Amino acid sequence: MKWTNRGHQLDYIGNHFVNRNKIYIYGAGKLGAELFSYVKFLDCVEAFVDADEEKQKDDYCGVKVISPEAFLKLPKDDQIVILAVSMKNMDYISTRLLRAGYLECINFFTIHRFIDYYLPIYSVYAKDKVFFYSGATMPSTVCNLNCKSCLNFNPQIKKHITKSIEEMKKDIDCYFNCVDYTVRFQICGGEPVLYPQLADLLIYIGENYRSKIRTFEIVTNGTIVPSEKLCQALKKYDVLVYLDDYTEALPEKKHIRATIMDKFHHFDISFVDNKVDVWFDLCPMTTDNSYMSEEELIDYHDACQIPWIEFRDGKIYNCNFSSFAMKAGLNVESENDYFDLRNITSENKKELVEFRMGYTENGYVDFCRRCAGWCTINKKPVPVAKQLKRNKD
Repeated sequence: MKWTNRGHQLDYIGNHFVNRNKIYIYGAGKLGAELFSYVKFLDCVEAFVDADEEKQKDDYCGVKVISPEAFLKLPKDDQIVILAVSMKNMDYISTRLLRAGYLECINFFTIHRFIDYYLPIYSVYAKDKVFFYSGATMPSTVCNLNCKSCLNFNPQIKKHITKSIEEMKKDIDCYFNCVDYTVRFQICGGEPVLYPQLADLLIYIGENYRSKIRTFEIVTNGTIVPSEKLCQALKKYDVLVYLDDYTEALPEKKHIRATIMDKFHHFDISFVDNKVDVWFDLCPMTTDNSYMSEEELIDYHDACQIPWIEFRDGKIYNCNFSSFAMKAGLNVESENDYFDLRNITSENKKELVEFRMGYTENGYVDFCRRCAGWCTINKKPVPVAKQLKRNKD
């Protein structure tokens, strides 16, 4: 998306949220608890609303529960209500709210629509806080594999980058000084387990910023057994491990992956047994989108919907693959492609939120000209983890 009114791009929505400093969650059940986990950082959930009289006798998630009748008597101008109910109840409750004078997507919302789109806007306009859906950082580009279609472009990297723990801490501090809450915060690579101070990095984030993260993650290729210290940190700070399964391409690594799983079970570490049938190839060496007009590139970028940003050196990059390509020498850094967190002020928080939601000066990142796109638009399926021989120096 292209900025047309930088810093005010979302005013047409956000201005409805100004002074609406109270959130009511309609539904004191599993969905309501899930929603609460997303919005509790705002410290503005006034109550759950539920027709169950038994639930009204106790708090839920530490918050009072009130009846629908009591809720409908409250003033509407200082609050929003989010429906965290089953689909079979959604229409009935929506109709009841509409008849009571509530306006959909103004002061009442369905849970998934609010989480998927409105939450970052509400956060900054109503509470002056910055909410990100995801963020990723890479302490090192070093990897023990050399996958042909590596999304980090490992085969093209001529000189690997490994940051010191001091540099990483500085970056982490910069990020969380600007971002109040992140749903998914990931340490990626390269291969993160090869980073010699990974445990110390997890400990630093866990001790200082764990409350600002909903799901703390690392992703590993499943070919290196983690140390005792790393396992202890993963467990202590409730880090979710995405344990990739490349055993079809690397059958000689099966026993290592089995050892890793045993170790995770021993330490009671949460992990995702992450097996995919195919990868997709970004094809930066063969893709040429230079024929696209500016409007076509904007549409291409918007359709891609890449969910991840990378932050490094005090900057966040609109597309993590664009940032990875820069480190591999496949892309030249452009001011259009990043937002400098070192320059953040109370006045430009809204610009940061807009950038994270996909707005840039050009409406796309420069790497779009050389990229086949994220899986939403990518038509280049390839085998998983096919290895290339490494060039001898």
